[in-house]
Amino acid sequence: MQQRRRLFLPLSRRTFVKLAAASAASAAFVGCGPSGADAEEVDNLIIGSGFGGSISAYRLAQAGHSSVVLERGRRWTIESPGDDVFSDMGFTTGDAYDYRCRWMGTQAPLPGLPPSRPLQQYAGVLERIPGDGIDIVCAAGVGGGSLVYSGMMVRPRDDHFESVFPSELTARSMDPYYERVRDLVQPSALPDDLLELDPWIASRTFIEQGMRAGYDVQRLLCGFDWEKARAEARGDLPPQLIRGSYIFGLNNGAKATLDKLYLGMAEATGLVDVRPLHWAQRIIRDGARWRVEVDRIDEMGVVQESFAISARRLFVCAGTANTNALLIRARDEDTIADLPESLGEGFGNNGQHIRARRGVGVDTGAFQAGPACIMLFDQDAPIAMENGPAPLGTEMQMLIGTGQGIPSGRGRFMWNAAEGRVVPVWDPAFDAEARANTDEVIRRLNEMNAGEDATARMNLDQSVTFHPLGGCVMGQTTDLYGRVSNQDGLYVVDGSLIPGVTPLSNPFWTVSANAERCIERIIAEDYAEATS
Repeated sequence: MQQRRRLFLPLSRRTFVKLAAASAASAAFVGCGPSGADAEEVDNLIIGSGFGGSISAYRLAQAGHSSVVLERGRRWTIESPGDDVFSDMGFTTGDAYDYRCRWMGTQAPLPGLPPSRPLQQYAGVLERIPGDGIDIVCAAGVGGGSLVYSGMMVRPRDDHFESVFPSELTARSMDPYYERVRDLVQPSALPDDLLELDPWIASRTFIEQGMRAGYDVQRLLCGFDWEKARAEARGDLPPQLIRGSYIFGLNNGAKATLDKLYLGMAEATGLVDVRPLHWAQRIIRDGARWRVEVDRIDEMGVVQESFAISARRLFVCAGTANTNALLIRARDEDTIADLPESLGEGFGNNGQHIRARRGVGVDTGAFQAGPACIMLFDQDAPIAMENGPAPLGTEMQMLIGTGQGIPSGRGRFMWNAAEGRVVPVWDPAFDAEARANTDEVIRRLNEMNAGEDATARMNLDQSVTFHPLGGCVMGQTTDLYGRVSNQDGLYVVDGSLIPGVTPLSNPFWTVSANAERCIERIIAEDYAEATS
């Protein structure tokens, strides 16, 4: 009988079944490796289809190199705007959001959501990883974090960037890579005509009250198709974005997601094979090659097949938490010898703290139109806070914001063999200043406007981050381009490279720009012989 399998089972080895011929039309097979089973052979294997994985796949394909992309989650295809594809957050009762919101868990993944009946286990879009001192919320599915992000594009101020990144990497040297991502995403700010509509009252209030408190408030560039938002406002599409439901995915198709951008273009070349519901479990060094043990699962998490893939070059781009899980497991189980001692260190939460203000003096909407695309800044504190429109279900005169500061210390990732999972370890002292600066923003907003701190009342005072970074920090665990030290052909190209924080900004633009920078150098140098 097939059994559900939790993330990264502990130490027992599994017997692999050989791939059926129909699924390996273009694959060769190599001899027995450490686990004693034949493996499909590929040139380039990419684990993860988020920002790092999608960018790597596309740029490799542009240079004429084929790759296989493994994605643990499902493909979320919107055939026509308004399809019932993603789980809706626009609930009026605690039962209205459904199992599609959660990756292999039974409880709602986000803090602040009202209690609900246990969810059916499913390959949903958000995973919550419990830790020691902090929890991580991360994405699953073809397109990774782009499925659930708000598309905000903000980059750190130059001096802040250079205060945390390796000294060899200047802020100005990143300019062409930021622009490369911007040119592809084609972002724009929330338009005036939408901001003036009733569903966006919370966004207008955040701007007005932030300016009254003396902050620099900006409508940020955002990877969204605003025509879809207008269609919802006119009633031409089912209401979702205008009801604040955008974090679990978005059924109107307005998000600039990677399955339509980098990854879509990569697949169009015919050189990239994206395999959803293929869950990488273990990495093994096998001579000059990299062997990855994979479970092919169904949407309920039931293992359909277990097999191995052998690659000359392996790109681990599974997102910060899961990239660290794969590599730290390999070090602890000794399936890869001589991994750097620094592996797992340098983890940061991007200085992230969620706060809520209630009774702000004006109605803000029971269902506040998204996305999150407005941020206030105090660069000298230093702190920023984004407005987080939410589907509250009832009028509370409430605004929810997420502070983003600069943590002074860094945590680490550890492998829990008994539970078969990665554990983020975090000391609250590491971001005490970021937390205090966030509290000061709330105090000042309330003093200059109206309101009270309702964070605890809304169950938002949990230590949780949506922006985990680090663990495979470049210049420490890898070189400056994501090559893992002492491991020829092993690369990390995702948020794991970032040293714990992208100061006062959401990480996606910086993570993507850095991925562009890394893969450009990797292709130019490591593939030079193959290209010639």
